[in-house]
Amino acid sequence: MSATILYINTPSYLGGAEISLLSLMRNLDPMRYHPVLVTTGEGQLTDASRAHGIETVIQQFPPFRKRFPWRYPLSVLRLANTAHRHRAALVHANCPNAARHTVAASHLAPRPYIAHVRDARDAWSRPSSIRFLRTSHCVIVNSHAVGHHLAELGVSHSLTRVVYNPVEVIDYADPDRAVARRRIREELGIQEAVLLVGIVGQVQEIKGHTDLVQAAPSILARLPSTHFLVAGAAFDDAARHYEQQVRSLICELDLDDHFHLIGFRSDVGDVMQALDVLVVPSWQEAFGRVVVEGMAAGCPVVGANVGGIPEIIEDGTNGLLVQPHDPNGIADAVVRLAKTDHLRQRMVDCGYATAAKFSVSAHVDQVEAIYDSLLFQRGAHANPDLP
Repeated sequence: MSATILYINTPSYLGGAEISLLSLMRNLDPMRYHPVLVTTGEGQLTDASRAHGIETVIQQFPPFRKRFPWRYPLSVLRLANTAHRHRAALVHANCPNAARHTVAASHLAPRPYIAHVRDARDAWSRPSSIRFLRTSHCVIVNSHAVGHHLAELGVSHSLTRVVYNPVEVIDYADPDRAVARRRIREELGIQEAVLLVGIVGQVQEIKGHTDLVQAAPSILARLPSTHFLVAGAAFDDAARHYEQQVRSLICELDLDDHFHLIGFRSDVGDVMQALDVLVVPSWQEAFGRVVVEGMAAGCPVVGANVGGIPEIIEDGTNGLLVQPHDPNGIADAVVRLAKTDHLRQRMVDCGYATAAKFSVSAHVDQVEAIYDSLLFQRGAHANPDLP
């Protein structure tokens, strides 16, 4: 009999953490583990989850408020009842927003619980989140950089396990790369011979879009026909304000004829195929999923030397590293790749080999091994009602 894992992820959109979670839930060994997702509302995540046959529960996670003091305990009770009703063997929190609820419900149920930290900044760094991590049975981190950051905040290294995010390599390694490349370029009105440099991912300040815009004049001075692509959407008010700043900077630098902002795309693999250089100029990056996606698509990558990115890119071998906040460094790296065929080809070849190391199967195997170590030790795999 398979053991049910209750996954908690409050955002209902599809960001990097949610894409990774879906890959995990979809590929669990059905003879051993059965996923149930808890999230806060209908959206991209619930649509994708149900499309893959994953049972999904909707509930809110309100904080404790004196004005409505009953809302918090009722939400805890509902989560505990969900765990009990599904005979969940373990609770897996994929975000920090419901940390307090997870602790309380897991004690009521009772069930062991683990945390999956894919980004150690902001919410995961709050004192309340750190307390949650320190009481978890295990903390999965998606890079050594995240593990070191948590250790500095008081989370013991003995609790953390590094499991890199999974990448569906097959989604990006199109065997007929020329067809995808031609389709996207025709859509944008860009000829095959034109150098196309792109940034792919959510539009938010820490992703460093403005650094690429500021690098563009220096690139164009040496490679005048270059075009630039920005693929990704802004998901909240702060991000939308930043996107407007990016657009204003493009206009201010008189780059409108060279930039293409194409918003959210479901065909990211094809977009990657169309690029000649992928730039990842992030100021913070827990892992760097888009780096692996670019490598899988056969696209040379220029990445910022921050967070988990240098755990993926070996400078000069499978990509180029530049310092964050360095538009001149980005420009020099792009021009170097554009003008050096053998360097670009070597990075493509080595990039394919690197991407294969981040396979979904490897990720799932490692997470299942963590489940095994927790549940078999406690006897919970055989009987999920054991405390």
